[in-house]
Amino acid sequence: FTSSKIEPYVQKSLQTGIAAWPLEQPISQLTHPSMFKYLDAETTQFYFIHMLDTTRFVIYNTVDIHNKLMFNWVKCALKEECIAPPGSKFNGCDLDRRPQFLYSGCHRYESSAFSILVSLMFDMKESAYTMTLGQNMTEESVRVDQSNSFIQSYDSAGLSDKTTGSKI
Repeated sequence: FTSSKIEPYVQKSLQTGIAAWPLEQPISQLTHPSMFKYLDAETTQFYFIHMLDTTRFVIYNTVDIHNKLMFNWVKCALKEECIAPPGSKFNGCDLDRRPQFLYSGCHRYESSAFSILVSLMFDMKESAYTMTLGQNMTEESVRVDQSNSFIQSYDSAGLSDKTTGSKI
């Protein structure tokens, strides 16, 4: 992120624990049906809930985020039958299949698990955890700054560089 544009993301994550970006596709289209069963969820609940982009999200470490999201996400990642159900594959998507909310034949592994768990955590209320360009953001503010090699954290006093402790 460009440091001058990160505040809306941080504020969203402070409010709910997470700020995530939705993809166009519904979770059900890019998730093997067995993952839903493993996570004790009904596929039909996810027909109109967007898959989340796991290449960018902001998480504030709350007790709920830790216990309901991160713990379960890691737990799923450590169980092959959860993260990579038999028959799941990354390639071979039929994204033209109608209706589009049906499984396309390709699975998004960690993104699928993350999206299901976040959706369940927030009772399928996407507005509680998603960020869109309409929320005081531009395409530029969404772009990740690849030259920024240090880890940033947000504390109650503001942004600081974890490697040096200096304010940004």
